[in-house]
Amino acid sequence: MIDRRFNSIEILARAYDNQTLELENKIVECAMYKAVVFHKDKLYEILQTQLQENIDAIVGEFNGFSYDSRRAQAVFRSLEDLYKKGIITKSEYKFCK
Repeated sequence: MIDRRFNSIEILARAYDNQTLELENKIVECAMYKAVVFHKDKLYEILQTQLQENIDAIVGEFNGFSYDSRRAQAVFRSLEDLYKKGIITKSEYKFCK
């Protein structure tokens, strides 16, 4: 019985992590569309590239059909991570929020 409980906790933890990643992706996607509406093309391109990299990071190196070295090197970043790494500026970060 204890093994079942730990297994269900692991399943819940994995589901929570997946939902968190999906939420962060939606935030980046919303910021990307906001950049389109306000004609911030450079910011749009940065966010679009990062969104694709986030998806690649979630999928991983092997997608069930083929290997891709690009996905193996992908890094998942939220908006806050993009700002902290200096990929977007403070004003762009505030715009996206």
